[in-house]
Amino acid sequence: MQDQRLRVNDWIRSEWPTTHIDFARRLEGADHTLDPQYDSGDGIHPNAFGAMRMADATAGKGLLR
Repeated sequence: MQDQRLRVNDWIRSEWPTTHIDFARRLEGADHTLDPQYDSGDGIHPNAFGAMRMADATAGKGLLR
């Protein structure tokens, strides 16, 4: 599952290098897995702290015009 997640993230980064918000990089640890402090328990989906970190990343991006 981790390999697939990394491949998808790499694909998104290469296809839309300037038009996406890279939530994965904001939530991953040094080993490129979901940082335990943001992990809901399944290793893929963020918990409430992860959701707040993602929301912080969107601040000032003009997404809600």
